[in-house]
Amino acid sequence: MNSFALYTFFKKSLRFIHSSFLEQVTAR
Repeated sequence: MNSFALYTFFKKSLRFIHSSFLEQVTAR
C-alpha cells in the first residue's frame, strides 16, 4: 500500500466522518 494513497484515504474518511458528525449536530 502506498503511503500517499493511505494518506488520501485517511483524509477522505476523516472528511466523511466530520460531515456526518456535523449533520447529527445540526439535526438536533
